[in-house]
Amino acid sequence: MIRSNNSLDPRLTFAAGWLLGRRSRRRAGFGCLLIFFGLFCAGSGIMALVSAPLSWLRARDVTALPRPQPAALMALPPGTRALVTAQFLPNLPVAANGFAVFYVESSEPNATLVATGQATATTAEWHMLTPLPPRIGMVLPDRRALLVPLSPATSFLNAQQVALDGKDAVNTQRRAVGYQAGQVLTMQGTWEGNGLFTTVELYAGTPADYLADLSHASGIGLVLGFVGSGAGLLLLVVGAGLRFVGK
Repeated sequence: MIRSNNSLDPRLTFAAGWLLGRRSRRRAGFGCLLIFFGLFCAGSGIMALVSAPLSWLRARDVTALPRPQPAALMALPPGTRALVTAQFLPNLPVAANGFAVFYVESSEPNATLVATGQATATTAEWHMLTPLPPRIGMVLPDRRALLVPLSPATSFLNAQQVALDGKDAVNTQRRAVGYQAGQVLTMQGTWEGNGLFTTVELYAGTPADYLADLSHASGIGLVLGFVGSGAGLLLLVVGAGLRFVGK
């Protein structure tokens, strides 16, 4: 039987098929990776979209709270929620970290982000090591005394942070979070009467700044939700396409 000179060498045919199959497998594997990241982005985006209305409702609730002047604060019925501006006493003892009111926390890196090499101080899970003082003395703008109870549930919004392990702010695993002596804060909480104000949130700044940050946070969450969901959907479509072509 005579072999045609135009027929392909079986070895060349096998090599071409192997290379094409390898490229298909690579496309399929890359497609699976894109699908994974697409699901992650879409899930994060959906969570941000769900939390955005909750943040907006919270901002609206806080905006509606009274912001009484010192004399009006003293006349409020006990149990009234309010926004109060007060100052830490300038002569409060100051720790070596520079804070008068603070707590120390340590981090436990997120296992998933550690595996991908993306773990940083901003993605770690932080746990309080030292308790807050049960009460702290402050003064109102008219210099009236105010006693403010603190608890582990009290949020230190926009507080300063100092690394305690000699590392930079990105890689630190132990830090102090707090405020300086004499600092003026806006507090959200409940007036208990007799110069006692139980706070749930502390914010370094004016009430207007505090409310602006709350509104800004809800808007940012909405934008991130749409961006994350859109990017996730795009990655899912591209990944599914590569997975299909790679078969």
